Amino acid sequence: MSVSQLLIKLYHLVADQSDITSFQNFIKSQNLIQQLTIIIEHIQNNRIKKDYKELEKQLQKYESEVRANIRESYLMNQKYDDMKNQIKQLQQDRHELLQNTKKTLNLLEIKKGE
Repeated sequence: MSVSQLLIKLYHLVADQSDITSFQNFIKSQNLIQQLTIIIEHIQNNRIKKDYKELEKQLQKYESEVRANIRESYLMNQKYDDMKNQIKQLQQDRHELLQNTKKTLNLLEIKKGE
């Protein structure tokens, strides 16, 4: 097997088969260095694509985590507001109960005094 045949096989291993223009340029080039350069460019492009996909996955994961944290923060704030309102209501109920108790005690004292 000749060096040219080996380079063609190597090209097919690393290049996108649908890239006809690149393959034509590869075949037209009789210079082994140029052919190797084309193969190296394909390898680099494949790595870049792979890295891009990995970064895209990491970004999606990060976005998902951020959305979850925002949702959690919103729910925590909502629970906090609900608890503040409950405490306020309990304080009002306590105050009302104390007022009613005082009124009842005053009424009992008045009736007792009669």
